[in-house]
Amino acid sequence: MEKIGFPSSAAFHLNPDKKGKRKKDEKKAGKVHTFGSLLADSQDSVSGNGTLGTLSAEHEKLEEILDDLYQIGETLKSEQTLANLKKYRESIKHFFNYVVKNGIEAETVAGIRNPRTMEQKQYTLIKVVDTKLEKLAAYILTSQKDQMDILRGVDEIYGLLVNFTS
Repeated sequence: MEKIGFPSSAAFHLNPDKKGKRKKDEKKAGKVHTFGSLLADSQDSVSGNGTLGTLSAEHEKLEEILDDLYQIGETLKSEQTLANLKKYRESIKHFFNYVVKNGIEAETVAGIRNPRTMEQKQYTLIKVVDTKLEKLAAYILTSQKDQMDILRGVDEIYGLLVNFTS
């Protein structure tokens, strides 16, 4: 068998030292510059606006709400009374109102106008602003399963009573 010969122009593309280094260096330089500018912008916004103090106040409020939720949940587990059930429902409502108010942002966007009917649809975009808050809400739902089962049973009984009376 004979060796396959490559044209002289192909040898240039097979040499890894020639072309690859230059592109990698250009990419690295761009990333460093972008990160540095983003870091400087974020430092300016935090120091200028004082958002760091606001975040810690929101964090403290969230911790207070969660502590109340867990405490009332444990009380409901040990003493299953109607008063404890109402307190627990209010605590859950308060927690989820906080999550919706601080963790989700809704924005209305106008769609493209339909040329036949000249109507324009309105779309509502829901953005999750604070993903940590959303994950915390999901964790609360899973960790408070016993209390939720009690609430579900009470709601079923209440629903049966409403159906029975009407």
